[in-house]
Amino acid sequence: MADETNVLMPPLGESVVEGVINKWLKKVGDTVKEDELLVEVTTDKVNTEIPSVASGTLTKILALEGDTVKVGAPMCVISKNGVAASAPPAEKPAAVQVATAPTSAAEATPAKGEDTGLYPVDPKNVITLPPPKKKLAPELDADSFGDSSLVKEKSSPLVRRIIAENGLDLSILDQLKGTGIGGRVTKDDILTYIAQEKTADPAPAAPAPVPAKPAAEAPVTFANPGVSVPSDADSVITPLAGIRKIIAERLSYSEHVAPHVTTFAEVDVTDLVSLRARYKDWAKEEEGVSLTFLPFVIKAITAGLRAYPAINSSLLDGQVYTHKNIHIAVAVSLDQTGLILPVIKNADRLGIIDLARAVQDLAARARTNKLTADEARGSTFTISNPGAFGGWISTPIINQPNAAILNTGTIKKMAWVMPDDTIVPRSIMFLSLSYDHRLVDGETSVKFLQSIKKNLEQIDKFLLR
Repeated sequence: MADETNVLMPPLGESVVEGVINKWLKKVGDTVKEDELLVEVTTDKVNTEIPSVASGTLTKILALEGDTVKVGAPMCVISKNGVAASAPPAEKPAAVQVATAPTSAAEATPAKGEDTGLYPVDPKNVITLPPPKKKLAPELDADSFGDSSLVKEKSSPLVRRIIAENGLDLSILDQLKGTGIGGRVTKDDILTYIAQEKTADPAPAAPAPVPAKPAAEAPVTFANPGVSVPSDADSVITPLAGIRKIIAERLSYSEHVAPHVTTFAEVDVTDLVSLRARYKDWAKEEEGVSLTFLPFVIKAITAGLRAYPAINSSLLDGQVYTHKNIHIAVAVSLDQTGLILPVIKNADRLGIIDLARAVQDLAARARTNKLTADEARGSTFTISNPGAFGGWISTPIINQPNAAILNTGTIKKMAWVMPDDTIVPRSIMFLSLSYDHRLVDGETSVKFLQSIKKNLEQIDKFLLR
């Protein structure tokens, strides 16, 4: 109808293909104005609030909280005549009805080389190296890893929900030949399979049983039937949803697909502590920024990435992308609800004060849902900074598709043995570098970490270069 406007899931970045409805800010029957905030959406890049594209009455909500909606699919309907439709259903509708927009076969299947969001790499900003003569890793297939271990790579949350709501088993993912990139099973693939099954047999039958394997070869699964539900009656039970769910899926995927190795370095930052103490008041008064230790660490990292470009790379479809630009993602805590990773673009071109200003600005806007999608994508390296909260040593999980992530620990006063064997109090910080062993070797990772250590320990010389 001409008086009705569909509010669609907007493109929240070139690599984002879907979003999760985190919270409706309006309910059916509410009057909304154009550009008034309507719904909070979470993607693997950003948590943001979407405004209404028209004025009128919210008459239909087509996707409930927790639903995954494809970019371009309708989320709700705004009517100018002010006549509200019936309230949304109490129970969640079938996933087939939620995130579906009329698409052609060409739209449903990404073109070869298209950035699907699983690996957010911009081909314009990378150098493509020739493929290796030998494979860097064995092909991932059902025979290699078991029936259930490829669930995360072979399907999206929407596909898995369609499978569950149609009473099927996730093991069918190992039987289907997906039409998505890398054999990924798309929504159309699973809907076609379900339609064929219903046509072949009016009474839906369960998938053919997979032959039993010896106990020693039992597939890895994500559900353990031997774990009982806690009996504490005072527990508060909430579904895993929104940004917490996205973090769980992405970090589980990263641990599964990338062989993680972590190396450590202890850094004597006594001179850095002294330098910051001399200039932090000036930075606040003259530049209006809080001068923390993080900008110095970022500056040292960018120098290391220039010296060791293998660490500033990504692995995509068997191709190694060595990035020309250096974009640093900095983990920002959202007060126990999750993390978000705003990105400092071209960080190697910024000085210490500009880096401090960028960190302060991006962190503040990340915590108030004011980041744009572009400001939360395209990283080539990631920093986690638990040292700001007192964390000392940890082994961070890689933010895909980065090749590595650096953890900065808190600075502690310690008794330190100097080169002349005297023992004096020094300010010590531990750095932890987790890296993808498919892309980075141990020698390269250690040399990279040692370059950061050297530059931070000789901070005056480093900044004068």
